[in-house]
Amino acid sequence: MTLYQRPDEHVFAESARPGEVQPFPDLSRGWGIAFEQTGGIPPMEWFNFIGKRADEAIRYLMQRGLPEWSNTEEYPEGSYIQYAGKTYRAKVANQGKVPQNSLAEWEEWGLTRAALDQFFHPKDGELAWTNITQTPTTLNGYGITNAAPIADPAFIGEPTAPTPDDKDNSERVSTTAFVTKKLATVAPTGAVMFFTSQTAPDGWLKANGSAIDNALYQALDAILYVGDENNTSAPFGYRCTDKDNPDNTRSTHGNFTVLPDLRGYFLRGLDLGAGRDPNRTLGSVQDSQNKAHAHAGSVSTEGNHVHTAWADSQGHHTHSINDPGHSHGTEVPFGANGGGSMTVIGPYAVHGYYKTHHAHTGISINGDGAHSHKISIDSAGGHNHTITVASDGGNEARPSNIAFLACIKH
Repeated sequence: MTLYQRPDEHVFAESARPGEVQPFPDLSRGWGIAFEQTGGIPPMEWFNFIGKRADEAIRYLMQRGLPEWSNTEEYPEGSYIQYAGKTYRAKVANQGKVPQNSLAEWEEWGLTRAALDQFFHPKDGELAWTNITQTPTTLNGYGITNAAPIADPAFIGEPTAPTPDDKDNSERVSTTAFVTKKLATVAPTGAVMFFTSQTAPDGWLKANGSAIDNALYQALDAILYVGDENNTSAPFGYRCTDKDNPDNTRSTHGNFTVLPDLRGYFLRGLDLGAGRDPNRTLGSVQDSQNKAHAHAGSVSTEGNHVHTAWADSQGHHTHSINDPGHSHGTEVPFGANGGGSMTVIGPYAVHGYYKTHHAHTGISINGDGAHSHKISIDSAGGHNHTITVASDGGNEARPSNIAFLACIKH
């Protein structure tokens, strides 16, 4: 529906000079009168009159809001007029019925505050409890038969209530408008959550890389769409023409938008300059990877084996002998006749024998001086030692986890 602006307050030809506006000869006949009086060409003065007449009627209604009652006007049922400072509504179609005197045809409408006070404001003391008798004790006594009981109210029909402010945390009644606003802040369009069910709840779609109809999910399309410049390369959020073959039918004019595919993936916060995961773009996929680390290793034993060894020869050489010499003492028996002479008869003389005393020789072998001998070990022959590095892990890197259903809010 077109809403028109309030027109200005000018009236067509309101500043016309004398003679430039002349009354139209026959308003009921209309322009046909021009063929009889001006050869079919109406003069400017008539046009000015008609334009001025229309604008003055508009200005009249804009100033008063309701037209004044006219004795010659035909009023249909439901017409509104003003008369003698009051407003009236036609109860039935009528003509020439003065409103204030014709209550069967007209009813007063739009009472002023003073009129309301005059008709409905009680006089002093009229509402005092001492003056009120035979008051009903139940709602039925007042003619109310379908009211909900206070202790256990149950509303019927479509009752309405004022919608609380978005930040209201009181015990006021929550309208559907209030609840809808609250839910939108808890899980806004485009939010991702995980659920412990095989199916997506109401208001959610599985984040499985499928294409959705933009006409059915306009709010989600507005959030997801990556823009025309990224439509050819984005992993999701791009538009396509075939929902069953989205990647090969990318088009900025497509009627479908592709959801993110979170099946089997962990989510990671976008780096945004933190330096922990640099050079990442929103929605980009990153393959699995292990942090650099070491593995323990072992070398196998080759079994029992020997190596031969030898010392080299230093050639022929001599050692000198040191002999300091020594002597033996001899005991010789004297002759039988005494005196200063003796005769050696032999070791076994009649009168005695001689003997030698024990003595050490003191013979030693001198050293040949400081020298060395080289010792060599033969090679055991060419052979290998096996080094074994233990295998670890499976076909991907992952922490302990539980699989839930990833969904996106539409």
